Amino acid sequence: MKRFIALVLTLVMLSGSVGCANSERNGRRGSGSESGSGNKSEQIEELQSHEGTMLEIVSTVRLPVEEGSDIENTVIVEYSGDAYEVDTNYLNCHLSDEEYLTIYNFCVESVENDTFADYYEDACDGITYRFTFYDEDGNAHLIYDGYIYENAELNSIIGIFGNYYID
Repeated sequence: MKRFIALVLTLVMLSGSVGCANSERNGRRGSGSESGSGNKSEQIEELQSHEGTMLEIVSTVRLPVEEGSDIENTVIVEYSGDAYEVDTNYLNCHLSDEEYLTIYNFCVESVENDTFADYYEDACDGITYRFTFYDEDGNAHLIYDGYIYENAELNSIIGIFGNYYID
C-alpha cells in the first residue's frame, strides 16, 4: 500500500511538473538545441558509446513522522538512452534524441557551473529529489538534493519522464 501511495504521489508531482517544462532559468534553457542536427546525431552517437548510468534521480516521499517511514523511488538514465524505474515496471523507455540531449546538457552544465550549490527550499513534507550525474568515466557528481517545488529547471527534467509512465 505504501508503494502505491508513493507511486500516486510521484505521478501527481510529475503531472504538475510538466507544465513547468517551458520555463526558463537565468535566461537560458538546457534544450541541447544549440548545435546543428548533424552535430546532434554525432554527439548522441558518441555519448551512447559509453556504458553505464548517466543520471540517477531518487525521489523520496517525505511523510509526516506520525505516518511512518519515507518511501523512495529511483529512476536511472543510461548512456544508451534507456530510462527505467528501479524495482518497478512503471517506467521503462528509450528517450528521444531531444530529451536525451536535454538531460545530458542539464547534467554537464549543472556540474560545470555548480548551478544548484546554493539552492534550497524549505518544506516539512512532500517529495524530495536527489539528482546524481555520472560522467563518462563513471565518477559521481551530486547535482542537487532537496525539494524542487519552486525550481522550473529541475521540474522540467522530472517532467520529461511524465510522458512515459504507465497509466
